[in-house]
Amino acid sequence: MKKQKRKLPLKLIGIVTVIALTVLALAYLYSAFKNLDYFKVKEVIDIEGKEMPELYYLKGKNIFSMSLEKEAGHILGLSYDNKEIRLVRVLPDRVMVDFIKRKPLGLVRLYRYFLVDENSVLFEVPPDLDSSALPVIHGLDTKIFGPKPGRKYDVPELKLAVEIIREFKKSRILKSCIISKVDVPSLGNAVFYLILPQGPVAGGKPRSHEAFEVRIGQDNISSKIDVLGRLMFQVRSELGNIKYIDLRFKEPMIKPKSEDVKSSR
Repeated sequence: MKKQKRKLPLKLIGIVTVIALTVLALAYLYSAFKNLDYFKVKEVIDIEGKEMPELYYLKGKNIFSMSLEKEAGHILGLSYDNKEIRLVRVLPDRVMVDFIKRKPLGLVRLYRYFLVDENSVLFEVPPDLDSSALPVIHGLDTKIFGPKPGRKYDVPELKLAVEIIREFKKSRILKSCIISKVDVPSLGNAVFYLILPQGPVAGGKPRSHEAFEVRIGQDNISSKIDVLGRLMFQVRSELGNIKYIDLRFKEPMIKPKSEDVKSSR
């Protein structure tokens, strides 16, 4: 016997049709509602609520249809000192822009100066930035050609210099000292120069801001910075008489300007 095909009741077909038409109508109304002039961008502000006239081109765009990710990427490509940019819809007609700035770790001396962050990305030096406290990285003239702001440079010497500065900043013992310069002519000969903190030394005489050299090389930077901190604490009363400290070998060595400071061995 042949199986009889079941037919859908007319009432059920009617219900399904009504639901489908309702969904289509709601979708149309929602689309029409989103495209109202009411939802066109009239103001672009930063996170503090200040208007940003330089992003005027966003005005007039529909706040729903614009791609925030795409626009953020476009703005980021024009502002290399920003690490990240976030756009947020503020209904009905505003867009808020949150700039996450790159934090300068040091200055790189090439044909002109560039800032560098902890990710080895070079970016421009803002005219209003006080860079006097930033260490200057030397020795990269023949290793980075045609530097472009916003680009990350995986140059071993630059990455080493960044690591030295970063690990130095983590040290609690050395927090009162300042790195004035990092020189990386080659990985094995990396050195940096310390500016000593002001304070009394033996006999109550004031100590001047005098720099001495630290020869650190390329390996075990974090542990060498720890060793440096302990050494400087041990000879804290004679810091002004140090010519250089060499950390490249198993036993660190202190070279005095005179014979008053002896080897740490």
